[in-house]
Amino acid sequence: MRLPPRCKYYVEGVCDREVPPLEEAGEGRRVRCVRWREIREVRA
Repeated sequence: MRLPPRCKYYVEGVCDREVPPLEEAGEGRRVRCVRWREIREVRA
């Protein structure tokens, strides 16, 4: 049984294929998300 993704920004076919690289997101933060730049712009 496969569990549904917990992230509301999950993209089937992208997020379930490989683990994204750890990237610097500024202010000492690191992220592992393929959409973090897009999410940051929406929240700004």
